[in-house]
Amino acid sequence: YTGPERPDLLLIGWGSSKGAVLHALSTLKASGASVGFLQVRLLNPFPSAAVASAIARAKDWACLEANENGQLADIIAMRTGHLAPHRLCKTNGRPIVPAEVVDHAQAILAGRGSAREVLTLGR
Repeated sequence: YTGPERPDLLLIGWGSSKGAVLHALSTLKASGASVGFLQVRLLNPFPSAAVASAIARAKDWACLEANENGQLADIIAMRTGHLAPHRLCKTNGRPIVPAEVVDHAQAILAGRGSAREVLTLGR
């Protein structure tokens, strides 16, 4: 976990999203945003208690994934009972980039986030 103890927004991801999110966190922090990042590194056995605890400490949260439907968000729901209010999915085969993390995090923090957003930078 990286970020404040009780963030306004918690981003949860796995795999290749880590670098982009860590880079974006510094930009978000500089703008005054309270955003944390939880990287899930183990899917089985799933760290249910740790993930549920991180979600409980955040005001809002989103799953950030490089797949169509948000598979990690589904696993989190199955293992913790917490349904992701926001799924940020990158489906064009390109890597997630910090600018789109910043843009979508700011939209969520401003109350403009939707249940599912498709990240498109790098087409």
